[in-house]
Amino acid sequence: MNYIIEDVSVVDTLEKCKECINKSYYFDKAIGCIEYDNLSKKIVFGLKYHKKTFMKSHMVEIMIDKLSIENINFDYILYVPLHKKRERKRGFNQSKIIANQLGKELGVEVLDILERSKNTRRLFELDEKERKQELINLYKREENDTGSPEVQIALLTERISELTEHLKAHKNDNHSRRGLLKMIGKRRNLLNYLAEKDINRYREIVKKLNLRK
Repeated sequence: MNYIIEDVSVVDTLEKCKECINKSYYFDKAIGCIEYDNLSKKIVFGLKYHKKTFMKSHMVEIMIDKLSIENINFDYILYVPLHKKRERKRGFNQSKIIANQLGKELGVEVLDILERSKNTRRLFELDEKERKQELINLYKREENDTGSPEVQIALLTERISELTEHLKAHKNDNHSRRGLLKMIGKRRNLLNYLAEKDINRYREIVKKLNLRK
């Protein structure tokens, strides 16, 4: 069964995860096993950055319970890879050890078929200026590119996500809501312009940002 995200209004959009807004993905469904609060954040960061790998067993138990509740069956397990430089520095890939533990408990094969090509910085460590530059570096078409349609679309998408998250907590902030609508319109115009100018570039940026066509 495929789960397709249909077009929604801005009001409906604000109730959705910011990563799913105006985007489409190559998977059917994403499921969160726990609420990401201060406690779960400490657990995740303990595993990732403080080498508390014993936590993998507790995480896998929670995942198995969730899979049982949702009645989900699958043939293979894939994990998100780290860049080779980061994995060497950290000493392990937390996603890989969780996947291997989950595969062991369920008797499901874990496939090692994905590779991370870019060694990007962790966004939570960056300030606003650094985050903007990181996005420019990811989507620029040439060395000194700071204003191509691709860069502008990427920056707008990041800001749209931030504003949407803000409005979930501040539903009466009409000023920010108007700003959000303007940004969505501006991004749509840039996408239309790019589609008319170079359909291959349009398809590439839509795929990279997981935007709905």
